[in-house]
Amino acid sequence: LPQAAQPPQDLHDVLLRRLRELGELHRDGVLTDEEFATTKAAVLRDF
Repeated sequence: LPQAAQPPQDLHDVLLRRLRELGELHRDGVLTDEEFATTKAAVLRDF
């Protein structure tokens, strides 16, 4: 049988992981408030 597409739970986990990483970068001062907001919006839009 061909491999099925990722179930939604996996996508949800990836989304949460990306947002958590973004939050850490923002907290550590790597991303400005504006960069964080823009990147977060892009991540959410892609999902």
